[in-house]
Amino acid sequence: FQAVGFIIPGLIANWMERQGVIQTLSTMVVAAVVVRLLLMIFSGGQVIA
Repeated sequence: FQAVGFIIPGLIANWMERQGVIQTLSTMVVAAVVVRLLLMIFSGGQVIA
């Protein structure tokens, strides 16, 4: 799993260079919210800490 620590930041930096910082960060925030909502739905409504 150590490779993930190198690959993910590299991908994010590449996306920021291509699309711009604002668009990349806003897309990441939307994706994080959607994933969090799906986790809450599938875990019975509990907020996972």
